Amino acid sequence: MQPFNDGMTNDAFQGSTCKDDTQCGPVNPQSHGPKYNLKLYMHQTMDGPNHNQVNIADPQQPHMFGYTNVHDYPIYDGLGPSAKIVARAQGLHTETCMDDDDWFHWSSILFSNERFGV
Repeated sequence: MQPFNDGMTNDAFQGSTCKDDTQCGPVNPQSHGPKYNLKLYMHQTMDGPNHNQVNIADPQQPHMFGYTNVHDYPIYDGLGPSAKIVARAQGLHTETCMDDDDWFHWSSILFSNERFGV
């Protein structure tokens, strides 16, 4: 049994397509740069002249199931008029539950402020 670099062995993934001479399995992210603990504020504007999302799919299902929007949300460093945009959340969100209000949201966070190494 060949161990993974992190000490796990291939038998932990029975039923997978791993061969004895390959490494596959869960990936554990490791940070190679600075870590931040921030409180940021993402702003969603659904309607009006400054809207930042657009509907791209409306299958006309109960509870809006399958309803999908593309978005480009500004992310601020605080609340109020002195807050500055430090990033943008660009991606999609979809209503994923057939009998409740549950949204799946995925975005790329693009930092634009020099405080974050940009």
